[in-house]
Amino acid sequence: MKLAQLQISSARAEIGMKTQKPPMRIQQGHADLRIDQQHNDILQISKRAAKLHIDQSQAFADANLKGISRYLGDIVQRGEQKANQYIARIAQQGDQLMKIENGQGAIQQIAKTNSQLQTYDFNLGTMPKPFSVKVHYDSGETNIKVNRRDVNVQVNQSPTHVDIPKWQTDVYLKQKNSISFQAVGAFVNKGL
Repeated sequence: MKLAQLQISSARAEIGMKTQKPPMRIQQGHADLRIDQQHNDILQISKRAAKLHIDQSQAFADANLKGISRYLGDIVQRGEQKANQYIARIAQQGDQLMKIENGQGAIQQIAKTNSQLQTYDFNLGTMPKPFSVKVHYDSGETNIKVNRRDVNVQVNQSPTHVDIPKWQTDVYLKQKNSISFQAVGAFVNKGL
């Protein structure tokens, strides 16, 4: 005997989703920027000149290269010195002659002193003598002064506009669920 078989077929329900994602918009206006600077800064430079003073008068005098007034002054000075030395020597010899009665041989000593040859000392020398040239240097002075002007910066910002539209997702029934039964095989009385 052949029995009827019951065949069941079913379908699941399916849902669908439809999403709308409109773009986000950000709008930023330009900033207003103002920079104000005066380019005429004041620069002041003051300088006191350097000075170099070289005094060679002593070196020239040592080389007997003198001005006429200095040359004559030196001659007068040497003449006075020699005259004073001569007067001192004569006065000393006069004092010795006044005491001739003491018997100390004053005349012989005076004659011996006056008859001796004069000796001169000499030495190796340099011309000009060391440190006879005097040098004085004043380096001067430099002053620099800058009056700087400030930079004036003003910024006016414009607001930022942000537009974020709402994202939306729509859910719908894509396929309904279903179930069906079917008898397969033997004869089935469907009238029951």
